Amino acid sequence: MATTTHASSFNLRRASENDVQVVLVSGCMGNNDCHRVEEELRHLLEQKHRRAVLDCGQLAFITSPSLARLFVCAQEFRRHGGQIRLAGLSSVASRMAQLVGFNKKTELQLDVATALKSFSGEAARSPRSGSRNK
Repeated sequence: MATTTHASSFNLRRASENDVQVVLVSGCMGNNDCHRVEEELRHLLEQKHRRAVLDCGQLAFITSPSLARLFVCAQEFRRHGGQIRLAGLSSVASRMAQLVGFNKKTELQLDVATALKSFSGEAARSPRSGSRNK
């Protein structure tokens, strides 16, 4: 079908908002597209960026295996002292993200503005504090 070809496009670009890097993903994220996000997050760490928002507001579709891989990437990002948020996921994708392990209260945000504000409450905390739910 012609829609399959059109729907498979995936785009990624990065912007900076103060000390937070915003990675905008759009289109459809299939299993083969997640490596681009992984590379981008790795690149952010290499550049000493420790706060990132993955803006999913323009993401039309994401597979559950891709969300699971993003969770592993987020764990690695946190292991290296980073903080990450996913913003703008659809309600279905947000529920799937919770099932794979993302924390609804801290890591999943409604939009980029809310995600950016969520970092201000953690500015005084060390990267490792609060990493586990009690």
